[in-house]
Amino acid sequence: MKRRNFIKQSAKAIAFCMVPLPEFTYQKAYTQAQLLGKNNSLILNKSIVQKETYNAFLSLKNAAAKENINPQIVSGYRSYLRQQQIWNRKYNRYKAKGLSETAIIKNITQYSTFPGTSRHHWGTDIDIIDANAKRPKNLLLTENYYEDGPYNNLRLWMEEHAATYGFIMTYPNLTDRPGFLHEPWHFSYAPTAKKMLHQYTKLPLNNLLKNKKVLGADFFVENELPTYLKNYVLGIHKELL
Repeated sequence: MKRRNFIKQSAKAIAFCMVPLPEFTYQKAYTQAQLLGKNNSLILNKSIVQKETYNAFLSLKNAAAKENINPQIVSGYRSYLRQQQIWNRKYNRYKAKGLSETAIIKNITQYSTFPGTSRHHWGTDIDIIDANAKRPKNLLLTENYYEDGPYNNLRLWMEEHAATYGFIMTYPNLTDRPGFLHEPWHFSYAPTAKKMLHQYTKLPLNNLLKNKKVLGADFFVENELPTYLKNYVLGIHKELL
């Protein structure tokens, strides 16, 4: 349940006056490269998230500060290449243990996505911690966000207030939700993420996801992709669909 690879970046604590969230539409068109994580032109300063996501996060951050909670982004935008590196490293690890192709993919996709399918490619999704809490050795563990964990107060605050600022917990702890395991640290900025998902699902993914540099890609696309798209790409909070 460890997330050993993530981008460690802090959001600057600057004043930001909250404005009404934009009305949800599907009018803006995104390129294939942007949707697949192969172009970061949408990312603010080409680093963390999109501008709209960042501004909404600052509003959220300022509100949380009133209750001595300091949300901090530790992972935002992730490129296709970075996701490919994560995937290949885990693939090699499980391959060395003698697992079958199906078992390898099942193990990797407990928490990690196939390159070109990650919501982190969009710059709308963030993994967060509470910078005011005692920092554990491994940040993104479910146990850190519950009961006596250092980020329990952050989770409780986010569950009550995050939606006010447009953020939804992407993978909630629901028994009837398929796909990735529960991630109490992962939130999506819904006004933009919903638009991008709508356009993403219309891409010819059978062709776009094939890549000889991604280990097991041919097997994945030919044997696992339809189920993966249904259970993992769409196995998210209903408010994000």
